[in-house]
Amino acid sequence: MRRAAGRALLLPVGLAVLWGLWEGYRWLGIRGNWTWPFRVNDTNMPHLSKIWHAFGQPLQPDGPPLRHYLWHYSLFTGKEALAGFALGALIGFLLAVVLAHSHSRTDYNLYEGTQVTGTPEVVLLRGQILVEGDELVAEPGIGQFVPRAKFGEELKRAATAAA
Repeated sequence: MRRAAGRALLLPVGLAVLWGLWEGYRWLGIRGNWTWPFRVNDTNMPHLSKIWHAFGQPLQPDGPPLRHYLWHYSLFTGKEALAGFALGALIGFLLAVVLAHSHSRTDYNLYEGTQVTGTPEVVLLRGQILVEGDELVAEPGIGQFVPRAKFGEELKRAATAAA
């Protein structure tokens, strides 16, 4: 309950701090005749109450208030952002499908015979941990040996090897 009350107070306190910073900078800038990064005056930094009042004023005589335009333009921008997100997600999904189905037709490992430095931390087989760190944690008989020729050599079948 206290945490919820703290969060509820966070917004008004944060807005009050921002209001204080705005008005304090404005007051100091006008008194000190500041010109950097911009000239501080009633035009460049009006009171926040004047800005809030402007949201209810029409942009043109007998026109709708500023908040009307801001609302409709923000909806338009939101629709554009949503369309861009959906298009990006669709392109990403299609790219993932294409890459998932583009299997290699080679019968060799590109990195076989390559010398590397370091050691593997974890060895997995079908989602199960076989080796973790320096310790074999797999149960005996979990896998099977698949014969493979050394890189650049041909695998001799057991039947031809016996003959």
